[in-house]
Amino acid sequence: MAFAATCFQPLYNSGLLERLFDPDPLYALFLFALLALTALCDAVLAAALVAARTGYPFAPVLRDQLRALPTIGSAVCAGGVVMALAVGVAGLWALPVLSLPLLLTQVSFRRHAAIRATYRQTIASLARATEVAGYTPVGHARRVTALSGEVGRELGMAQRELLLLEYAALMHDIGQLSLVDPLPGGATEPLEPAERRRIALLGVWWSGRPACPPKWP
Repeated sequence: MAFAATCFQPLYNSGLLERLFDPDPLYALFLFALLALTALCDAVLAAALVAARTGYPFAPVLRDQLRALPTIGSAVCAGGVVMALAVGVAGLWALPVLSLPLLLTQVSFRRHAAIRATYRQTIASLARATEVAGYTPVGHARRVTALSGEVGRELGMAQRELLLLEYAALMHDIGQLSLVDPLPGGATEPLEPAERRRIALLGVWWSGRPACPPKWP
C-alpha cells in the first residue's frame, strides 16, 4: 500500500496524471500497470521475509511468490482497480459493496487452508503408526522429513514439490505395516527386491492416494 501510494500520490496531486492520461481507458491502464508493480514489490518483500525467517534460499521462495500472483493476486489487483474507478462514480458507497466479494473470497481461502492443514496433520498422525507398532524407530519419519526438506530446498524445489516431498517422507515406511513381524531397526535392505518394491509402492499410494491401489509386479 505504501509503495502504491508513493508512486501514485505525487503524480495525482501535481495534475500530471490528468495531462498524460486524460482519456479514461489510458487512466485505467496506468492503474493496472501501477498495481502490477505493487504486486511485484509485495512478492519480493514476502519472499525476503520468508527467507529471513526460515533460512530458505531466496530464489525458490521468490519463484513461489511470483507463481501465486496470477491467481489470487490478479483478483485482488483487479478488485483494487475497479474500486478506484467506482469510487469516482458512486462515491464511498462503492467501497463496502465491492469489498464484499473479496471478503467472501478470503473466507473461502482460509477454509481451504484449514482443510490443507488438517490433511497434513492426518498424514503426520498416520506416519506415527509404524513407530507405535514398533516397525520403525521413534522419530524416524520426522527426521527423514526434515532431512528431505532441507535437501529439496537446497535443490530449489517449488513449494508444491516440497509439500509432496514432505508427504512422501512421512509415509515412506507405512508399507511395513503389511509385514507379519517388524524388521530389525526398520531397515528393508535384507528383503528381496520385489518385497522392497511392494513396501515402497504402498508408501507411494498412501502419500499420494491415487484412484486405485498399486499393482504388484
